[in-house]
Amino acid sequence: MMTPEEQAYVRKLEETIVKLEARIAELERRLNMNSSNSSKPPSTDKPNQKKRSLRKPSGKKPGGQSGHKGTTLKLPCAPSKIIPCNPKECAGCALAGQCQGKCLESRYEIDAEITVVVRKYSQMEYLCPKSNTCLRGNFPENITATKCYGPKIQALAIGMNTYCAVSVNKIHEFFTSVLKLPVSTGFIHNGLIYQGQQNNPIEYSDKGKRKQNIARRLADRLNEYSEDFCRFFWDFRVPFDNNQAERDVRHAKVKIKVSGCFRSLGGAKEFAKINSVLSTARKHGIAVIDAIMATLAQASCIPWALASE
Repeated sequence: MMTPEEQAYVRKLEETIVKLEARIAELERRLNMNSSNSSKPPSTDKPNQKKRSLRKPSGKKPGGQSGHKGTTLKLPCAPSKIIPCNPKECAGCALAGQCQGKCLESRYEIDAEITVVVRKYSQMEYLCPKSNTCLRGNFPENITATKCYGPKIQALAIGMNTYCAVSVNKIHEFFTSVLKLPVSTGFIHNGLIYQGQQNNPIEYSDKGKRKQNIARRLADRLNEYSEDFCRFFWDFRVPFDNNQAERDVRHAKVKIKVSGCFRSLGGAKEFAKINSVLSTARKHGIAVIDAIMATLAQASCIPWALASE
């Protein structure tokens, strides 16, 4: 039978073993981390490491399956504008309005127009005839400044960053080029911090001690040191990161993580071509949407060609 000292020594050894096993498991987890199962960049992967596709084979051929009921594109609403396609010979003809004609075929183009709504809130003051006092209205709670963005803009920025995994710089580029709104990256950053604090409220233990919530601690730290974290917003000598080549390769890695793999070599090459053009356009100060539209219109995407239009 063991003495109390021996029992205490055994318990201490058992506790040490449990801690060492947990430490070994954590080290093995870190050792097995790569770009496919963590946020580590592809440049840190070991050479000749096999890449496994995240997609499981279904055994089916690509494309529509046998017996699949096809669908057609339906009009979401009635046409808002009717554009007649007249013969070229009718252009500039003095008798064009006197000719009899008919419609041979109709084709529809479905497009989207994004408009910006500006609401003006006027704080009114009235002299009440009953009480002979001045009554003043109040602004809504979300109107905290002379000019501020509404809840839809805030929700769109937060949703694009969190749900759609879009970077802050690309969200800024989207608002600037598509909506023509000069939304600052600081506004997006502050909105994300606020959302993180709301989703991770401070919790306390029974003894009144604050619990170590990693997500909340990160949000508080970003808020406390926002000037240092966001220094690249206003000091252009500080880059967003230190690897331009890494950012260019990252698109392909994100594509693989989302889709699992490219279905063909040709598709991978086309994806690389498109991203190469868009990356070059951004480096020349051309908005991505303008580069895509110019390409679809078979126009040149070089800066001086766009500037001359």
